Amino acid sequence: QRYEVWSADVAMTDWRAACNDAGMVVRGAEVTVDLPDGRRHRVSVDELDDGIRLTGRIATRGAIERLDSPELVIWLRNRTVPLVGFHFDKHGSLVGEARAPRVGLDADELCFYVRTVAAECDRLEALLTGEDVE
Repeated sequence: QRYEVWSADVAMTDWRAACNDAGMVVRGAEVTVDLPDGRRHRVSVDELDDGIRLTGRIATRGAIERLDSPELVIWLRNRTVPLVGFHFDKHGSLVGEARAPRVGLDADELCFYVRTVAAECDRLEALLTGEDVE
């Protein structure tokens, strides 16, 4: 059998070009994804040594503080939503995050990750706040 060895030199798909080609809007390290019903969501992209981290902000600390039991809702979402994990960031904002490995990541899979993070974060934003701010 042939095994591939991971290396930091493995080329990763150009995420900016892939997202642009897929009709998403790229500005700096953020991608804006248009969603059904006229909604949209921004996803931040961080290139890591071993892959890519995609993060979508769902609500600020101020918006979360006005809700009853947001931790329970987040816990339930984390149990039922594959690929995206929800947590509070260092600023107290609620975010959704996914990580994709560098090895084998092609443009189609990358765009799938970006769209999934955007859709799941937007869905939770709508559920918790009823808004389309992020």
